[in-house]
Amino acid sequence: MNAVPWSVPDTSEPSAAGLYDYLLGGKNHRAADEAAAEWVVSLNPSLKDHMITVSQENRDFIGRAVRHIVQEGQVFQFLDVGSGQLGDMSVHRVAQAAAQEVGSKDVKVVYAGNNSDMSAAAKIELAGDENAIFVAGNPLAPKSILDHPKTARFLNFNEPIAYLFTTIMHFILDVDDPKGVIDRIMMQATAGSYLLISHVTSDELDPEVGERVRTLFREIRQPIEFRTARQIRSFFGDLEMMEPGLVDAGEWRSPRPAGERHPMRTLAGVGRKKMW
Repeated sequence: MNAVPWSVPDTSEPSAAGLYDYLLGGKNHRAADEAAAEWVVSLNPSLKDHMITVSQENRDFIGRAVRHIVQEGQVFQFLDVGSGQLGDMSVHRVAQAAAQEVGSKDVKVVYAGNNSDMSAAAKIELAGDENAIFVAGNPLAPKSILDHPKTARFLNFNEPIAYLFTTIMHFILDVDDPKGVIDRIMMQATAGSYLLISHVTSDELDPEVGERVRTLFREIRQPIEFRTARQIRSFFGDLEMMEPGLVDAGEWRSPRPAGERHPMRTLAGVGRKKMW
């Protein structure tokens, strides 16, 4: 395979978070992310539209799910593992707005990850916000996040917490035991806690689109793992699935009718740890 012909003015390398940010028109990306996106578009011009659609649907799913958890689930603590998404639709903004609408208490949000770009963006985005922090930790080693002193001071683990694994699970390879990562977190979670997952699926995946996406992420040293709906559903274990279950991200409690399916789909779901 030929290497991706980046030509960037600095020594930075592209990242998945930066790539998604560029596609969505954000500001938290580098020249290398833009170069990576434009390179893959040159191979398949329609792929950019597919990736933008998938990213937007995932972002909107997160917004709807967070509102549901705050307003219907009455859970006001969030731990967002590795998403790298900040901006107007970020978890802390949506959760705080949802809580205010029902006259409820403030929410607490911890963003966690080991991406330097995410850390730098969080310092700017969260400056002056007493209800949201960033914690540096390895998503593959949940204890590095859960036992971090900042996390322990910020979240009350005796009360329910919503754990978000959105736009990260397909970057956790099988060899790294993705189900084990989830299980280690949810086993210690208090009853009534939530788990949010979104994951690019191999079901109905257009072969050409799939290979282009694999090529892109291999070149930025972040291989992607497509999985079936059955495999993704297994991550929820025996959690109680919230309606409508595991579905396309754009269809999860969406006020809009389902549109035409895209060559690259993201499945999304919300599970709750049973109260008994």
